[in-house]
Amino acid sequence: MISAINEVETAVQAMKHGAYHYITKDFDYDELRSLVRNACERQDLNRQVITLSAQVAEQGDRPFLIGPSRQIRDIVDLVHRVARLSATVLILGESGTGKELLARLLHRESGRSEAPFIAVNLSAIPHELVESTLFGHERGAFTGAHKQQLGKFEFAAGGTLFLDEIGDLRFDLQAKLLRAIQEGEIERVGGSKPLKT
Repeated sequence: MISAINEVETAVQAMKHGAYHYITKDFDYDELRSLVRNACERQDLNRQVITLSAQVAEQGDRPFLIGPSRQIRDIVDLVHRVARLSATVLILGESGTGKELLARLLHRESGRSEAPFIAVNLSAIPHELVESTLFGHERGAFTGAHKQQLGKFEFAAGGTLFLDEIGDLRFDLQAKLLRAIQEGEIERVGGSKPLKT
């Protein structure tokens, strides 16, 4: 909206009634071009959201993967086959490619679907807390460990544990993680006996 009136209240009312932006008549043409471009992009995004929302509604209770391509169908078929196996699965891909979505689909299609799905982004956890977060800790294991704490492996027992950014782990923790995966056992920080996962 362009107006000769330069009052905050008028601008607020215009925005409440659907104006994208409010500028006065003494505007800068570059600013106006930028505002119009942004308004058009926003309108396009709103249309995309409406279209995708309709696609999601059509999906109903089916797995949420949007894409008509042959590659997507092949991936979904592979997920359905792998979900029947009792195996550890490594999903590779760049950031934002849907690794967690595939892991959730695998979980949902597996015999573990009634058990928890726990997702952990390892790069988001401070390095000094990763071991305790994954494996838990015993009371008194370190300063501040006033009570026993279960780790993500125990929370996901019988279900699926999705670990994102494994490459960010220290090598000693990668070795401990490998043992947990191969042997099906973990040891809490400060613990003295292995626990089945």
